[in-house]
Amino acid sequence: MKQKTNEFEGDRCPKCGAVMGADGLICVHCGYENVKKAEKIEEAGIQALKDEHEETLKKMPKVLVRKNTGRLFLIIALAVLGIVLAVVMSVLFGRKNSEDEYDAKEAMIAHLEELYQKGDYEQIQKDFYDSDYYGASFGKYANTSEIFYKSKYAIESLELARTSSSEHLRSPESLSPVLCKTVSCLKCCRKMRDEGFIYGEKTAVETMERKVYEALYEWGMTDEEIEDAINIYVDSKTDYTKLAKEIAERFKNRG
Repeated sequence: MKQKTNEFEGDRCPKCGAVMGADGLICVHCGYENVKKAEKIEEAGIQALKDEHEETLKKMPKVLVRKNTGRLFLIIALAVLGIVLAVVMSVLFGRKNSEDEYDAKEAMIAHLEELYQKGDYEQIQKDFYDSDYYGASFGKYANTSEIFYKSKYAIESLELARTSSSEHLRSPESLSPVLCKTVSCLKCCRKMRDEGFIYGEKTAVETMERKVYEALYEWGMTDEEIEDAINIYVDSKTDYTKLAKEIAERFKNRG
């Protein structure tokens, strides 16, 4: 049997774009209160009670109708009051949770920005990935984390292949996927630059991009070769075997 889902499930907050709570009234991320939806819930509850009352009156004998109409209206009034109180309590409770969430969010932003100013991109990556925050407010730290992760892999892999005593790590078959991931990192940096570093991540991205270039220079690659490698990149399966063979032989002869 198909499960019934909440009619508000999946609604997006018109203020920050996050998924609203199951009741669709309070955004737990930015505190937005959907007053119109609360009114609709209240109206729907009142209408449901009215419909139930009308259906009951149709089924009752006229004598009983006259005797019980007043009692039914009292029950309806109390039910409506209960709905109103429930909505009010939900809003107040949600507001308190939203305020706490907002304070925690602001504290995390301040913490990540302090790390950013120190240039501690590694700690940003760890703390941001461990958190559940997302959205435009964290765009700067999300992009910094992404580039740090990609650049760290590229730099460490290139360095390991260059300094290791194992010839296998410098073989075209092993070096090609490393070059592919390295170029992917540089492509990502360029994409953020072309977009204008819209979240203010310019310093971090350019710092890590420069380090990746330096790691490629250690292999004897020129700016022209790096540019050519970037231009032929398609996806994570792009074959750099030919380039890997050339720089590995060049590195061997240089040594």
